[in-house]
Amino acid sequence: MKKLVFTVRMLFQILALLICVAALVTTASAQPGSDRSMPPAYWKSISAHEVIKKYSIAQKRFLSINTAIFINTITQSHLDADSIQLIASKITGQPFMLPYTDRIEGDELSATTWLINGNKISAAKNLSKQLKGEEQIKSCLLLSLWYLHQPHALQRDLDSAQHYVDLARNIKRARSSKKWHEESNLIMGDIEFQRGNIDNSRRFFSSIFSPLKTGTETAVAAAALQQFSKTFGLRDTARLAYLTRSLAIYHRLHLTENEIILRWLVADYYMSNDRALAEDNFKQVLAMQRSSRYRHELFTHYLLTIVYNNNTKFSEALKAAYAGLKNMKWSGLNQFAGGFNMRVGVVYAHVNKPEMAIPWYRKGVEIKSEETHFFWYKSFLYLATALADLGKPKECIRLVNLTVAKYPPRTTWEKVQILATLGYCYNILHDISYADRSYRQILYATKNYNDTYGELPEIYAECALFYIRLKKTPIARIFLNQINSKSSTPDSYNTLKYSILYKIDSLEGNYKAALQKHILFKKANEVLAGYDQQKKLNELTLKYATAKKDQDLILLRKQHDIQQSELKKGKVIRNLMIAGGCLLALLLGLIINRYQLKQRTNDQIARKNNSLQHLLTEKEWLLKEVHHRVKNNLHTVICLLESQARYLKNDALEAIETSQHRIYAISLIHQKLYQSDDIKSIDMASYIPELVKSLQDGFGVSDRILFKLDIQPISLSISHAIPLALIINEAVTNSIKYAFPDNRNGEITINMFEEGRRIRLALADNGVGMPQIDYDDEPESLGLRLIKGLSEDIEAETHFEVTNGTRITIVFKHDPLNAPDTILESIKTEGVLG
Repeated sequence: MKKLVFTVRMLFQILALLICVAALVTTASAQPGSDRSMPPAYWKSISAHEVIKKYSIAQKRFLSINTAIFINTITQSHLDADSIQLIASKITGQPFMLPYTDRIEGDELSATTWLINGNKISAAKNLSKQLKGEEQIKSCLLLSLWYLHQPHALQRDLDSAQHYVDLARNIKRARSSKKWHEESNLIMGDIEFQRGNIDNSRRFFSSIFSPLKTGTETAVAAAALQQFSKTFGLRDTARLAYLTRSLAIYHRLHLTENEIILRWLVADYYMSNDRALAEDNFKQVLAMQRSSRYRHELFTHYLLTIVYNNNTKFSEALKAAYAGLKNMKWSGLNQFAGGFNMRVGVVYAHVNKPEMAIPWYRKGVEIKSEETHFFWYKSFLYLATALADLGKPKECIRLVNLTVAKYPPRTTWEKVQILATLGYCYNILHDISYADRSYRQILYATKNYNDTYGELPEIYAECALFYIRLKKTPIARIFLNQINSKSSTPDSYNTLKYSILYKIDSLEGNYKAALQKHILFKKANEVLAGYDQQKKLNELTLKYATAKKDQDLILLRKQHDIQQSELKKGKVIRNLMIAGGCLLALLLGLIINRYQLKQRTNDQIARKNNSLQHLLTEKEWLLKEVHHRVKNNLHTVICLLESQARYLKNDALEAIETSQHRIYAISLIHQKLYQSDDIKSIDMASYIPELVKSLQDGFGVSDRILFKLDIQPISLSISHAIPLALIINEAVTNSIKYAFPDNRNGEITINMFEEGRRIRLALADNGVGMPQIDYDDEPESLGLRLIKGLSEDIEAETHFEVTNGTRITIVFKHDPLNAPDTILESIKTEGVLG
């Protein structure tokens, strides 16, 4: 039956294979060529997982690094760089060491890297000790990088990182190699930077790029320049200079992914210095990503949305926000959904459409949890602000209090936003004291805070307007000065700034200055051209609605094409099914034929099994008859010995009686065998008491010798039972005769039990004890010789003890019951005979 099922299953697998081949043939005919020849639209149609599989090692490395840079941006450098990179590696599914190993081992990952990525650091250390030459240098530097990039820059990790750099430097090949000298200096520069030793860090980095001349640049020099730039502040022009030099080297070396990273860092620098150049550089980043077939564009769109917003290009900002959201969904990086939904809402908020922004903010907070705090918290803050803008201050305050109680703010920016939102709500509710307290706390919170991305000018302006209404112009001017001193002010804030300065000067009676600010306000207002931007935004919204309808029409056409394609496939499959049906009929015929042959074979086996069972039953009855006759013959011998004993005296009589007991012990075994259903074994728990009873009666000692028996139900074959019966007979007989002289009272104990796979038989009396003997010598007593010989027959260990009587211990292995009948039964049990 099993073969039948297997054959049917194989048949259906063949049919399924034919159907798959047909589908592949049809698909191949509809889409010729390989995926590398496909246009960009093809790449967008396949999943992000498949795209990542097609990425080069350099592109996968860029994905991990780009994600880390983006997280650093949205967390506003709140976390250390190595913690951020670890988070990015987990989110993107890329190995931990991938961002750090490009120059040391290129695209071929070493065994050390595999072990480190698998968190088998001890194994990596042991491997490093076994390697030689350059392989050992690489291994030491890789271990150093692992320690260097552990989160939080702990001193013990930095010391371990330096230890492995020193090991690498002391290897003979490294001392004469410029490459390994520079790589170790680059790592040492990073170590000193994380220790806070900026001068030492710069010295290591500059030792790599200072001797270079144009045309002889290397990737390690570009990396040193990039790391050197980190030793300067975010707004320091020196930082930009070194980033630009590094970018130029990567460009000349055609290291595209590294060039994109540097272009991104340059754009990020301009975010706080020159928004127009920031826009240009992020556009270049996007163009380079597309030209290199890098499809994870979401982070670039996100930053472009911010840049366009700050440059008052709201229509472009909305396009970028939608593009980023779409790419985020395609990429499957849903951890960032809060931020991308929020960016769409922020664009609407910038053009005074809070009612359109709120749904996007609500989507942004759907993923809220402690682990994703930085990815959704801004959405919550913007949602609260939008509720206040729509005249719902109480709902806003309730939302803020509930959320902050469960998820407290972690950054200065978050604290400032919460304070500003509460102040704004209390101001609407005319609770001036609470509003004043909230706004004043903002000054304290931002005392040492640099608004790198220019996200606080609106808050400062709001606070200034609040104090203008209270006619507290000095405090209003303090808040307004924060815009110039701690924020990069884009054009969109100039109108607001000049309008506030105009009001402050008017309140203070400085009408000339007020007039100048009013003129500047008018010019800035013309530049903003807010009405035109709103009109474009409305047109863009309509355009997106129209585009959606067009997409629906395109989808319908695609569905029609798919249906036509399915019809063609159906014809091919139908033909294959007909052919498969014929094949199925042929195979079924073969199956039926084999089934009939199997049935005939099974019938023959069944008849043979019945015959064997009958023979087995006959054999068992014959064996019982044999045991019965042997028992009768032994009893006849016993009777003859009794007759002979009448004419004997002394030693001869005693010998005859002893023989009678021995023969009776054997005959009792045969009696038990033919009386039992199991003719292969003797139940010793039943046999031994009966044997002892016969000895008691035979010697007439029932009234003065007490027998204590503790026999476990153990079954033994005749090959073990007879020797044990004779041993017990000899031991008990000796105890009865010699252990209790002068007819004294006594006690004989017999224990038999299992110890694992061994059996222990213990016979003891509390009589006078037998003389000490050396068991290794040949005993003089016939009884002891019998015990020794019988023990050897069953491979038993025999021990004699003479302490307060005599104790004999027999230990032997469990009887396997290996008679021919047992073998036949095991064959039958295993199914050989049926």
